[in-house]
Amino acid sequence: MSFNADPFISKTPGFPKEGITFYDISPILEDAAALRQSMAALTDLARPMQPDIIAGVDARGFLFALPLAMSMECGMVMVRKAGKLPAARPAGCPLRRSSGHRRHAGCGGAACWPVRRRPCRGCLCH
Repeated sequence: MSFNADPFISKTPGFPKEGITFYDISPILEDAAALRQSMAALTDLARPMQPDIIAGVDARGFLFALPLAMSMECGMVMVRKAGKLPAARPAGCPLRRSSGHRRHAGCGGAACWPVRRRPCRGCLCH
């Protein structure tokens, strides 16, 4: 299913400063049919990839990653900028899989282990 989001995106030229156009996705979120169509289109795009997990990139990405992950019956991780998560580290990497290690921003590095139990040097959170 294709979905043209353009009519549902409010554009404000010159904000926050001249030369930049702010794109506001609020109209998609406010319209149940548009939201349903956008999520169906995202699901159609992602399904062939058969993801184990969907990464939502800060703020707006969280809004779409969770319903996408739910429709695909997989997990979701929030990707944040460095320093935005609390210092406490989980006991183990939540994304460890028998097929290997998935890189992500939520584990803190020290608790992130690939299947062979070596510390992860590829986490995005360092």
